[in-house]
Amino acid sequence: MLKLDDPNKNIAFHEANCFGDTDNYYRDKLLPLMLANEWNSVESAVAYTSSIKDVHFKESIWTIPNDKDANTNIRFLLDGKILERNITNQIKAFTLATISTGRNEYTSESIRGAVQPLLKVAEELLEDGFSSFDSLDLQ
Repeated sequence: MLKLDDPNKNIAFHEANCFGDTDNYYRDKLLPLMLANEWNSVESAVAYTSSIKDVHFKESIWTIPNDKDANTNIRFLLDGKILERNITNQIKAFTLATISTGRNEYTSESIRGAVQPLLKVAEELLEDGFSSFDSLDLQ
């Protein structure tokens, strides 16, 4: 789960992502859509909200506030290029799960650092004709 260094900003960030009748917007609203392969609905939804703005799932750059009143940008681009939709959505889903859930806490910089290797693996998969991490198997 995302952990901002400023405890007040951290609480505010996570409280801002409890919309309406849910205590975890990702788990209660977005995850069921993802599991049902309703990617059009996911892409048109807000991924999360912060003190800066609403960040929409379809955006190629997600901004997360960090501890020094600056922003961390998570870029879902490889060398400035947008990758194939399915594989990009899977990387975004992983990123959103890391931001919104889990017992472990991660800084925005460490989340960004986890995305870059995934983009490089995605590029290799695409070059080999695969459009999803589902194509990987352990055998």
